[in-house]
Amino acid sequence: MPLCFLPFSPNGGYLYITIIYNISVTLALYGLFLFYFATKDLLMPFEPVLKFCTVKSVIFLSFWQGKLFLEIVYHILMMMMMMMFVMMIYDISSHN
Repeated sequence: MPLCFLPFSPNGGYLYITIIYNISVTLALYGLFLFYFATKDLLMPFEPVLKFCTVKSVIFLSFWQGKLFLEIVYHILMMMMMMMFVMMIYDISSHN
């Protein structure tokens, strides 16, 4: 398997996209914290803590959902490639 197909290979783009995505998620959560601390006194009658936690959980869980999806797809592809390899070896050995 070529090195560029591995998820965190420096030859592919996934590593760099993941780094940029991590930075953007961190900045989004930091901005949300700043917004909350700047407006918590003004928003106290509306009880915003649960709403802010909901938004933070959506950002956080969408990040990990993407990681989990990548791992599942990667392992499925690896299993398919191994099955194709076994079928190819079996086909070669059955002709001899």
